[in-house]
Amino acid sequence: STGQTLQMQLIGTYTDNSVADLSANTVWSSANTSVATFNSNYQVNSGLLSAIAAGMTTLRAEFTTADLQTLSSSTALTVTGALAANPLAPNIGVINGFVVAASQGVSTTIGSSITNGDIATMDTDRTAFVGFTMGASAGQFNELTNGISYAPDDVNPPYLVPVPYSSSAEFINELKDTVIWLSNYLKGINPGAGATLLSDADLGGLTLNRGVYHLSDDVFISQNHLSLDAQGDANSVFIIYINGNFSTALPGGNVLLLNEAKASNVYWRISGSTTIGTNSQFAGNVVSTQNILLQSGANVQGRLISVAGNIQLDANSVSKPL
Repeated sequence: STGQTLQMQLIGTYTDNSVADLSANTVWSSANTSVATFNSNYQVNSGLLSAIAAGMTTLRAEFTTADLQTLSSSTALTVTGALAANPLAPNIGVINGFVVAASQGVSTTIGSSITNGDIATMDTDRTAFVGFTMGASAGQFNELTNGISYAPDDVNPPYLVPVPYSSSAEFINELKDTVIWLSNYLKGINPGAGATLLSDADLGGLTLNRGVYHLSDDVFISQNHLSLDAQGDANSVFIIYINGNFSTALPGGNVLLLNEAKASNVYWRISGSTTIGTNSQFAGNVVSTQNILLQSGANVQGRLISVAGNIQLDANSVSKPL
């Protein structure tokens, strides 16, 4: 990354199988000196490479033998930008076990799959689960793999109420409180705390590095994809606060994770409603004040949380983020 140095070496192997460091007698060069440069040639530490700016260049080492033969080797180099300060990821508490949670209910059409997490309604009873196929016992749905469903009106539920809670209602109240806390936390990370203000309504075509981003109106991803680049650090955190509605749509609309970025470290906080478009690929934890709608075939690696609305699925795949 920018600002770093690297000592390059050219090692020669002779016909008698002996080896020698030829670096001090090598001509080192960079095709794009605005990206990376070498120190002076024919010095003891020749071959010291300095990264100047993000970009690509070709490095070349050229050595002339005693009988005036020229030997050379080249390699491509990509310099990444310096890593920005990493936001503090929220401690999501009981939310950690959930993949879908909504205030007013969760509905689905045939063909949806929810995996590796629980689902819950927070302010309505179990009848607010609509379109799900009952499994072998109460609270189990065929559409739900490696998870169970919770509702605040579950009395003597067939599942074990998590310790230390005395009832499903008490557990759901803890979930609600944590959801509200998380929503406020993600909203409260303001520009004064180092957030970047983005003015474009369409995030398509952008590549964002780790950090906090604020958008003050309705936002969409449509003509291209949004890339989230962790720059090689799997702990990179992305927080995107949208003070409006959010939607994705074809022909772009996907959210791509690059260079070790993880969906579990991506947080979307939407003040309005959220629509994930047809057949799009989406990543991250969505905390939407109002309804969340997944159109047909949309695939989400992340969590879906509606603070005050409902969540509607339409033959979708939703999996808890890794």
